[in-house]
Amino acid sequence: MSNKHAAITNDDAALDDSAFGRLARHLAQALPSSDSRKEADLICFSHLRWDFVYQRPQHLLTRCALTRRVFFVEEPIFDNGSMSLEIKETAGNLNIVVPHLPEGLRSDVATTAVLKEMIHRMIRENDIREYICWYYTPMALDFTRG
Repeated sequence: MSNKHAAITNDDAALDDSAFGRLARHLAQALPSSDSRKEADLICFSHLRWDFVYQRPQHLLTRCALTRRVFFVEEPIFDNGSMSLEIKETAGNLNIVVPHLPEGLRSDVATTAVLKEMIHRMIRENDIREYICWYYTPMALDFTRG
């Protein structure tokens, strides 16, 4: 091994201009320090109802909620009420999210647009900055793109 790559330090002057050096500098700038690191929030889009029966997704997400906020987004409920996004915080960091849409809203285009706006609003209002999406239903792909 050459002396050029023998030591890695946080000092930019000590790093060369090779691909390795550039990568090391980039990572040092991009990664937060260990004392300020926060786990990314987890948003799970599911076809299951959280309270229907306790299955593997509920088990895994309950464990995830020990170290991060979890938002479990159920498929929408179509009813006679007004359009709303119900968010119930259960134990700790676990939030159950239920979109309520008017029964007459059956167009895929309209439903996708409304759900997209609801999810964007949820992200803004809950100050979700870094997140991981877990798709447990293909339906959510349409309204989470872009």
